[in-house]
Amino acid sequence: MKWQAWVGCVVLLLAAISAQAGEVYSVVKATSPIKLDGRIDEPAWETAKSSSPFVWLATVAKPHTPVETWFKLACDDQAMYLAVYCAEPEMDKLVTGRIPVYSNDCVEIFIDPAGKGVKYYQFVVSAGNVQWDANWIESGNTGGPAGHPRWESATFHGKDFWSLEVRIPLTAFMHTRAADFTPQWLFNVARERWSVAWELTTWSPLPKKFHDPASWNKIQGLPGKNPALDLGVMDLKASVHSIDKDKYKSDLTVTAEAGAQAAGLCEIQAFDGETALLPKPVQATLRAGHNEFHVPNVVIANLGRREIRVAIERGGKVLTDMTYLTLFEYQPIRFAIDEPFYRQNFYPGQKVEEVRGKVKVNLADDVLADLHAELTLAGEAMPKPVSLRVPVKDRKAEFSLDAKAMAVGKAMLTCRLLNSKGETVTEQVTDIQRLGEAPGNCVYIDRDLNLVVNGKPRYVRYWNGVAYLVSRKFAEDHPNGTPGNNCWPEVAMGLEAERIDPSDKSRASMDVRPSDAVMEETRKRVLAARTNPNTLWYYLADEPECRDISAVYLRHQYDLVRELDPYHPVMIISRSPAMYVTCADILNPHPYISPMINADGKRTIQYPRMIGQMLREVLTAGEGKIPAWQTPQAFSYAFVNRFAEMPNFQEFRFTAFAGVVAGMKGIMPWTYGPHTSSHDLRIGGDWVMESLADYEPWLLSGQPTAVANVSSPDNSVETWIKTVDGKTLVIAVNVTDKPVTATIQSPAFKGIDMLHGFREQTEAAVSSETIKLDFIPYGVHVLSHPRMGQGLKTAEQVEAELAAVHKADAERGNLLYKRRRDLDVTSSSTYMTGLGMADDMTNGVRDDLAWRRITGQEENPWIQIAFINGFSPRFKTIKAFGVALEGMKVLGWEFGQWTTIAEVPKDHKGYEATITLDQPVDPIKIQLVFPASSKHPLRAELYELELYP
Repeated sequence: MKWQAWVGCVVLLLAAISAQAGEVYSVVKATSPIKLDGRIDEPAWETAKSSSPFVWLATVAKPHTPVETWFKLACDDQAMYLAVYCAEPEMDKLVTGRIPVYSNDCVEIFIDPAGKGVKYYQFVVSAGNVQWDANWIESGNTGGPAGHPRWESATFHGKDFWSLEVRIPLTAFMHTRAADFTPQWLFNVARERWSVAWELTTWSPLPKKFHDPASWNKIQGLPGKNPALDLGVMDLKASVHSIDKDKYKSDLTVTAEAGAQAAGLCEIQAFDGETALLPKPVQATLRAGHNEFHVPNVVIANLGRREIRVAIERGGKVLTDMTYLTLFEYQPIRFAIDEPFYRQNFYPGQKVEEVRGKVKVNLADDVLADLHAELTLAGEAMPKPVSLRVPVKDRKAEFSLDAKAMAVGKAMLTCRLLNSKGETVTEQVTDIQRLGEAPGNCVYIDRDLNLVVNGKPRYVRYWNGVAYLVSRKFAEDHPNGTPGNNCWPEVAMGLEAERIDPSDKSRASMDVRPSDAVMEETRKRVLAARTNPNTLWYYLADEPECRDISAVYLRHQYDLVRELDPYHPVMIISRSPAMYVTCADILNPHPYISPMINADGKRTIQYPRMIGQMLREVLTAGEGKIPAWQTPQAFSYAFVNRFAEMPNFQEFRFTAFAGVVAGMKGIMPWTYGPHTSSHDLRIGGDWVMESLADYEPWLLSGQPTAVANVSSPDNSVETWIKTVDGKTLVIAVNVTDKPVTATIQSPAFKGIDMLHGFREQTEAAVSSETIKLDFIPYGVHVLSHPRMGQGLKTAEQVEAELAAVHKADAERGNLLYKRRRDLDVTSSSTYMTGLGMADDMTNGVRDDLAWRRITGQEENPWIQIAFINGFSPRFKTIKAFGVALEGMKVLGWEFGQWTTIAEVPKDHKGYEATITLDQPVDPIKIQLVFPASSKHPLRAELYELELYP
């Protein structure tokens, strides 16, 4: 009875805490217009309720009550309105003139219309009415795409307070599709007070920081986004192509996304400040999904970064607009060297015949008349200069210079533009190099965009992140690294400036040279790595677009690397690859598909077409000279999102082969450790890598892909067909979440009567050079002629093997299996976070690292697991898998204190410990306490925890 009463009190207390942390504010419809002047005096505000008072951010709480802060919310069909009252007894000390804006007295607003806390928006208004905004992904761990929507604010200063009003149109939430808007939004308002010693308060009770969407309160009553306005300008790039009377002409590339109901005819206008850059808007057809629009001949007065606003209009009404800090650069002459193909270098073993290419001329139209280009190749590597004069036509001049006499060394290629009088209008110089033997590996990109390592092309298959969080048991079982990896033990040398010198972060966002410290450390690392037999490439930047790293900044680093080591390429991983074509030799998008199981139990992935779009962006922006690799998702976002899932076998297979169809030349799945965090990736992921190895004769071949006419609903099926040595390979993928049937016609099928599954059991009869294929959602088909791959494991066999493994895990009787959403996990020290730990220790994989003690922290590390959501396991047997389990105690929370339930014997050995109790127990929470690590030769690790009745 005493036990039950105590449990009841605890439940009521937890319920009270949960209710406080989960407050829901109901937004009212504005009954009359709201004038944005900062005064909260319009009649519409009278019907809106005031929020509960703000509380201290827990980590900076002070003993006194914070000054009063509250807000009100209202809405209409197009926007939400926010009014915030900030009491301030010391108005004369208000801070309003600092940079950045959030170092002033200010209000920060956080909004997630999808209600999941995965991606959200932040708006900041200072007491001086300076605005700042951002969007965030990965629950705030990473900045989202650049760009700023248009929103409005106003502030008012009273005698002992200041206040503000904000209007945010629903179209500002452009990264959230209309279908993803939910009735309840995650929401928070926070205040920074600098008029006294720094004070931070918040509407939602927060334990550590403002960027904590899992702890935000909710709002309801807001309208959804109008499907007809479900669109957004996602990117903007400029290419300056000429100068005329001190004015620069540039082409703009506008990237937009649209929902089906927003598609149709539209107009595009661009603004520099409030000045329209086009005499009239450009007509365009907006299609559902991804769009790229070309806006020609935009005239600007100055180069550098400029805030350009792009609006998409319809019938004179602005549907959406976005401002981008856009870089305008100008070169009168630009070289496009076709031979030598890569980096303007001839590599050992390559035949040296000619230097060939074109120059692109960016001058005013009236200068182009009767213009000639004089090309000269001269220098230490040329016994005597070679010259050529060619006319400039259509702003281009093609050339070919005899280079047979070129020796090892460097020569300078000079282009002089001459007018009809023979006068030099302008000139440009670049270098051509013939290389001798490499001091280490010789790695370059060939004409087929393959990575060539010491003379042999390689289709890169590399589990990325395998050295990050690997369990001791996995490392012992796999001394040669993760299976399926053909780059082991070769490594990439990291040159990320933010890791070399974190203090250079502010410079990295500007178009400047990196600090001397960054450049010197880059030099040291390159000089050490270029002779290392394990170096294959340099890794220059990770998600630079999310970290606001300038391409100009990175180009300085890239040029230094290229000068010091011509034998190894430079790679950048980026979701916005076109931004970085001038500072990388390999661009590696990471179009993560973010599998989730939503509140209705439906499994979904995000933006499957984005895979092909990003890879094709590389090939287009790089003008066919930069290979597109892919870093697909091989992990779960469970550490930030309770709905997240690991990619399953079918999703991972789809991601890989959607990349192949788009021209992918290398695959580097990111794993946060080995790929053992799920059976699907351990069994199915390796199978995909093995399959790519089997298809290498086609993937590496320079033969062109065959023309194919594909008929499928909503253009859902994409194909890749290639014939090498008389053998034809067909890869086709369904990029939608619906089953479809497609007909594929290609002249490559001429003379073929049947295509056979290559590592799958499909057969497709050919009639009139046409086949018909049925696809499951995100389905993949790989077919060949003649029949190939006999005896190899098929996709169907993988599915059957996985089904058996999952069934065995489920039938084992482990009460925690797949229950991570019902566990609240914390620990004394770890590299992981709660949901991530819960996911990894309950997924049935018994050698995957879920937790590891951090060296130098507490003597007796612990893991605590609270059972939530009504889940209350009653268990008698405990199984733990990990390292340093001997002496580990299992505690249960009983009668307001921890009681030892069991202890692993101190003489225990091995990776598995099983404890059987005398009687079943059902504590509210348990704790695993590991012995003093200073007395143990190994760091404690936990892989899996299993409880049995």
